[in-house]
Amino acid sequence: MRILNQRKINNYNRTAFDTGTVIVSEYIPNIKSYFLEFVFDVGSRDERINGTAHFLEHAVFKHTKNRDTRQIANDFDILGDDYNAYTTHETTVFHTKALSDHLDNTFELLSDITLNSIFIDKELNKERKVIIEEIKYNEDDEDDCLENLFLQTILNNHPLSNVILGTVKSPTVPSIGPSTYLPYSSNRLISKLLTVSVNTLTTQLNNNEPYIMRINV
Repeated sequence: MRILNQRKINNYNRTAFDTGTVIVSEYIPNIKSYFLEFVFDVGSRDERINGTAHFLEHAVFKHTKNRDTRQIANDFDILGDDYNAYTTHETTVFHTKALSDHLDNTFELLSDITLNSIFIDKELNKERKVIIEEIKYNEDDEDDCLENLFLQTILNNHPLSNVILGTVKSPTVPSIGPSTYLPYSSNRLISKLLTVSVNTLTTQLNNNEPYIMRINV
């Protein structure tokens, strides 16, 4: 993994690597916490079956090559991390914040769940029910429904008109299986489409080899 270019503007550093990964960091003195984001350049506009991006956002928290579902949750809790994820039409984002002393371990944990995911049908079928309930809740929200209707009307079947969460009607969320999410994950949740964003009191993230090697997969 080789550095292609670096730029510094005031408290911001941007480092681009030959793998396609970009790290953007903001140095904030006198704070004892950080906010870390893994931003993948992929969203609902890139789907073959609508709802896949949002489905994968949920799925990566279930199992990795190194952790099962309980270990993932426990490790976040031990670090005191406030963590979550969201999907847009253009990006899939995983983010966390905690005390600065835990940045190293959190970086490893976030790298593991996003880049080393393992998909087990039994676990994902349980999560599918959670996603369907989320969709139903969203369909009761007038603002969200109006936005979706507006995009579908204006964009007329363009990928950007996809409903981000997917729908409960086939062939979307109920029918998403290994033939859908495995190719999508292997081509989309990859380091060359990854931008890492962090604000912290450390200035070393952009050039720190242990951090960089964790996303060199």
